[in-house]
Amino acid sequence: MNFFITGLPRSGSAWIANYLSYGNCMCLHDTWINNTPSDIKELFSSLGYYAAGTSDPANVMLYDKINKEFPDAKWVIITRAQKDVEESCKNLNWPITEFSSNFQKLTQDKNPLKVSFTKLFDKADEIGRYIYEDWECPKWRKDLLKKLNVQLHWGKVSEQFKVPEVLLQADVMTPAKMEFIKLLKEIVNNDPNAVRFVIQAQAASELYKRLDKGRPVDIQLAKETLSNMATEWLVSPFVRNFSASLAPSIARAIESYTNNNPVNCPIDIDLITTVTYIFRGNDGVKEFMPRVRELSDKILKERQ
Repeated sequence: MNFFITGLPRSGSAWIANYLSYGNCMCLHDTWINNTPSDIKELFSSLGYYAAGTSDPANVMLYDKINKEFPDAKWVIITRAQKDVEESCKNLNWPITEFSSNFQKLTQDKNPLKVSFTKLFDKADEIGRYIYEDWECPKWRKDLLKKLNVQLHWGKVSEQFKVPEVLLQADVMTPAKMEFIKLLKEIVNNDPNAVRFVIQAQAASELYKRLDKGRPVDIQLAKETLSNMATEWLVSPFVRNFSASLAPSIARAIESYTNNNPVNCPIDIDLITTVTYIFRGNDGVKEFMPRVRELSDKILKERQ
């Protein structure tokens, strides 16, 4: 059973993705940064969850492509007043796109379930049961998540991390980083879960270093990275299957950052070595890691 939740930006899509990722249901958020609908179809088919879907305002913009891959999927629209959305986006300096024609087509084709943003917390279980009738979430978890605002207070990010008051956009995708992603896909045999994990870990590493040094950050990318990690790593089959190997590397990376001694690699050498070993063994580590280090040097030069 597949499903897609959409709505205007700032309508609770990250929160409901977190809430629905429980038991035999997985719900991803901000899925389309590195994936196509066909990628997600392949991912869902490999996971074994009874219900799998995504919660993202961009779903409605990709409706035709999603519908081609998932013609029987259920759809949910979170409704919110346009003026409230515009005000919320304005506060974060986000652009807002005209979605009305896309929503009209979706509504005509699918007759989706509609839930008001103002009642989202109270109707979260209704969405779950709409997706599949056996949905159930324990009360303690619902009470906990009802109090949780799944986002950072970006208006106070300079106060929290001591970065400049005016946060400028930073160009984070460079030729060497694109080459790194290509190499990564080769290392992990195009496993979409492994690729996504490493890219998110790389983005989190870059974000930490920029904030720690008081350098400008890409606010939207930072939000997407942290939101995705909060929702996806809990249910990622790659993380789940290899947690015993990944956890020590992640712990060492955190310890290194805590001691103000982060390595210069775009993602910690220890972690990418672990991922390479998982897929390629010792011979793969010997073959691929010199190329990883070479690309790391290129990326460092691009920063200068």
